[in-house]
Formats: sequence, C-alpha cells, structure tokens
Amino acid sequence: MDFNKETKNIGLFEKACEASADHALDAELNLPDYCPAIQRIIKCSIIPNIISSRIQPGKITAEINAVVRLIYADESGNIASYEQSDSFEKSVEHSSIAQDCISEIRIKTDYVNCRATSPRKADIRSMIRIICNVSKKRNDDILVDVNGCGIQTMRESTDVSSITALNQKIFNVSEIKEISNDKPVVVSILNSQANAICNEIKVINNKALIKGECNVKVYYIYNEKGEVECAEHNMPISQIIEAEGLSEEDNINVSLSIYSCEVFSKVNSDGEMRQLDINVGISLFLVSFEESPVSFINDAYSTLYDLANTTKSIEVMSFNKKIDNSFTNKTILESIGVSVEKIICSSCGDMSYTYMLKDNNCQISGNYEITVLYVDSEKQIGIIKKPINFDYSVPLNTSAESIKCLGGVSVIGCNCVATGESRLEIKTEMFAGFCIFNCKIKKYISSIETGEISSEKENKSSLTIYFADKGEAVWNIARKYCTTVEAITEENELSERILESSKMLLIPLAE
Repeated sequence: MDFNKETKNIGLFEKACEASADHALDAELNLPDYCPAIQRIIKCSIIPNIISSRIQPGKITAEINAVVRLIYADESGNIASYEQSDSFEKSVEHSSIAQDCISEIRIKTDYVNCRATSPRKADIRSMIRIICNVSKKRNDDILVDVNGCGIQTMRESTDVSSITALNQKIFNVSEIKEISNDKPVVVSILNSQANAICNEIKVINNKALIKGECNVKVYYIYNEKGEVECAEHNMPISQIIEAEGLSEEDNINVSLSIYSCEVFSKVNSDGEMRQLDINVGISLFLVSFEESPVSFINDAYSTLYDLANTTKSIEVMSFNKKIDNSFTNKTILESIGVSVEKIICSSCGDMSYTYMLKDNNCQISGNYEITVLYVDSEKQIGIIKKPINFDYSVPLNTSAESIKCLGGVSVIGCNCVATGESRLEIKTEMFAGFCIFNCKIKKYISSIETGEISSEKENKSSLTIYFADKGEAVWNIARKYCTTVEAITEENELSERILESSKMLLIPLAE
C-alpha cells in the first residue's frame, strides 16, 4: 500500500517569546573640582548603552554601560552637567530561548530618584528594565500532493511568503568630529542622540552589503554661563551580514535601531576642547522571503482504503506592502504652567508602539517621551517631560483578516518651539521601515496513512443512483461513495463542482 508523497519546504517566522528582567542601579555621584557646585537638580538621566549581547540556551546576556547624567543649576543659576558610567551584565531568562534565536533588546528606565546630599554630591536610585523580543526562523515540510492507492485530495493554493533568511548583527560606527572655529569650544556634554537609516542593500553569495547613514546630534555647554550649542554629524554605514539561504531574487527588509550613543569631548592639536569622540552602537535586523503558491491539502480520502489523516494548523504569511516612509508627528502642549523664553534643547526617548488592522489599513499607534529644557521669563532653567502619542496609518495593497509587520519605527529628529506664553509646539520627524504581511491560520492535512480495505468499499455497487440537492459539492458526493470527482462529472456531463440545481446523478465506481 505504498503511495508517493510530494512535500514543499517553507520558512516560517516565529516569535519565540518576550522576556524581561529588572536591574537596580544605585550610584553616588561626586562632582570633580572643575565642575560648579549643585544649587538645584534639574534632571538626572540613566542612559543605558548595550555594549554586546550573547544568546545561550534558556537565556540572553547583555553587557550594559549605563551613563548617569546629572543636569543641574549652579549657584549662579546657570545650567551645568556632569556624567559618570556604571557597567554591568544582566541575563534575561526564558525556556523558549534557543541558540538559533535572534533577539531585539530594548532597555527602558522605569524610574530615577536623585537627591543632592551636599553641593558636590548626589545619590541616585533607579530601576532599569531589559526587554527581549525573541524570534526565529522555523522550517516546515508541507504535504502538497499524494499519488497512488486511489487517494483523492482536495487542495487549496495559497500565496505564502516563505522566510529564506533571518539574522541580526550588532556593530559600532565611530568617528571624531572636529568642531569648526566659528563655533565655541566644549565645556561639557548636555545631551546626545542618534538615528540610523538603511539606504542600499546588495546581495552576493549568502551575504548582504548594507549601506546607510547614522546621524548624531550633540548639545553641549560652551561657557560658564551655561549657554548651549548644537553640533550635528553624519557617519556612513557600510556593513556585511551573513545570512544562510539569502538570494538575490529574495525580497529583503533591513531595519536599523540604535543600541548605544556615547559622546566624549577631547582636546585637539591646538589644545582646545574642539573634538567630539562619537561612538554609536547599531543593531541590524535582516529578514528575506520569497513569494510562492503552496497547495495545502484540505481533505483526502481513498477509493480503495480507509485513511488516517493527521491535521495541523500553522500561521502563514503573504506579502502585502513594504513601507519606507518619513512622517511628522505634530503635538501642541497647552497650559504648561510657565512662560518659556528660550528652548535650550529637546530630545525623545522610551518609545513603544503596536501595529493593528483597522479599516483595511495598517494602523501604528504608540508613544514616546519628550524632554524639553528651557529658560523661563524669570531666567530660571526648567524641564518638561511628557509622553507624546502618535498614530500613522498605511493603506494595504490587498484586504487582510490579520497582519504582521517586520521592521520598526524610529525618531530621526525633534524640534520644539514656544508659540505662546504657556504653549509649546513639538514636531517630531519619524521614519517607518517595515514589511506588512497578511496572516491567517491555515489548517491542513500534514500526513496520510492507509488502512485495510473496508467491507463497505468491497461490496459497493458498480452504479448507484443519487438524488442531489442544489448547492451540494461534487467532492462530498464522491467522498461518500468512494469514487472520484472526475468519474461523477464525466458520467453526468457536469461542468460545475457545486451543483446549481437539484438533480439525479449516476454514481459510477472509480476506475
């Protein structure tokens, strides 16, 4: 009772787990002699930078350098800043984490409490959360056809995006930027932020050459009065990532996210503090896929034998649309409680978002935290920290029951202006780079086994008369009488597979 089986291998994107771990960071900050004394703390930030990460069965371990940055007003009321670093390792554990997984690591600071214990000391208590979104590629052999033993199959062809390669790489880009002579020298770093965008992808021999650009914006204090200057610098990105199974014919999506951004001031050859030592850690996430139809077997029976069919359910994806768009999120903060005379700097952090299907659109909804340093009408330095919501909608190319998005959304710039006595207007430039897939759960027959010839099949008549109702499927009738669809349609000269009216049918034996 042998029969031939035909299978097709498809690659599936599978989210293994989302796991997190908390790390309490306590520090004592001592100002060096060259820093002015603390009169009032304006802001204390913990900026966690991922130096490296490694995956082992059951856990992901990250090496983290946390920069503690204190922004304060000195005895003259001017803005000043000081920072120090604290390095540590932290493991995130989950039973679903395996060696072949890849992980997107995100770090957020749950809270920071800071108090000055003297004019030159501050105690910091904070909690850092490490969040790992773990995924992997899984291969499945799909049974698409069988021949022999009188086996009949009902098949449905579905377009499937088969994942061919999935990989991640963490790398660093670094340069020393010389501040031009028409700008002031650096006294201390106030804030730094970076973003990265992929511009070009070239595939050769299971490798992808990625080219892009990393933009870094640095705010620094340049005199004892606490005045602030901004320096901006672009660094080219050129990386090769290996990805087994990658082909030039594949559809490819690459997303870049910032893992760390560290900037230090240095003395140049003239003895002036005019150099910025910039080091940015970037995570590169690559996924490639090919589009092909797959014939899933929905039902099967034999005209000769009893069959034992095993069914299985999987989530299949089919490509819908690729997005590489910039957009602007505009927000008005009303009645902030102070009259802002001057904006010192603004920055964004702690972003989170979700994708959802709404009215045949991919709706991205999320929020990020905006931080604005300002000088008010009474010449006092203040700070505003607010969560800002954003929404971005993308129409789908084809209708979908549910969707999945691979890629991400990032902030590429932020601008804040005072537009009234107690009113701020914030414009955030954002970039969306991801692929949208239609998703559905597909139930199909994954294996077939033959049994013995049943007595019902041994004793069946050579010709049976059957009175069929309108709307009956010829497949169901053939299955009931252990014959074939072709035999019934030929015997009764039928052109349809679903009966358009009630009629008498002659049911022959299968040849």
